[in-house]
Amino acid sequence: MLGKNFKSAFLLTFAVFVIFVSFVFYTNYKKDLQNNSNFENAKIEQQKQENSLKENIVNANNVISSIKSETKIVLCTVDGKYYLSHDKTKKSNAIFEWFMTSKIDLVCDYSICFVVNTDDLEFSVRDGKVWVYYSEDDIYINSLTVHNSVADEITALFGSKYSSYEILALESIIKENIQSSAIKDRGNLNLAEANLILYLNNLADSFGAKIIICEQ
Repeated sequence: MLGKNFKSAFLLTFAVFVIFVSFVFYTNYKKDLQNNSNFENAKIEQQKQENSLKENIVNANNVISSIKSETKIVLCTVDGKYYLSHDKTKKSNAIFEWFMTSKIDLVCDYSICFVVNTDDLEFSVRDGKVWVYYSEDDIYINSLTVHNSVADEITALFGSKYSSYEILALESIIKENIQSSAIKDRGNLNLAEANLILYLNNLADSFGAKIIICEQ
């Protein structure tokens, strides 16, 4: 009877041991499967990131190539009107000056085009992004057009009329004044910079690239 009870206890203990060992092996097996799955997922994720980086680098270089294919970028055109009054009356006493009055008023419309040369922009590709550096000093007036010029001349009895040469000289002064004031106008430069940034962002978007724009 004792031997029978011992045999039953042994079988029960052995069964429990087998179940325990099986559970341990099964648990380790599941853990190994999970580890292998995590490792494979990590490899796949890393490969995706590497492929994405390669694609971003290609897109970034395409943006730079597109920009460099042009010699300059037109930033904005500013239109306006300019007035110039000139008096060449010979100074004498008031009575004689009245008889020798010689004055002219000039008014004209103008258009100014602001640009930046692509050679003045600096580029680099980092972490798959396009980095662009520009300087406000590189923005300049590419063209100035004066049109619809009207001259109103006042010439007294003994006054001398303005010659075509003198009018051309005054028109040259007008252009110099317009250009000088336009390049100093903060509003014009702000508009040109804003359009440069907008242009670069839109171009990058068209290539699916990320861009960072910095002023030097």
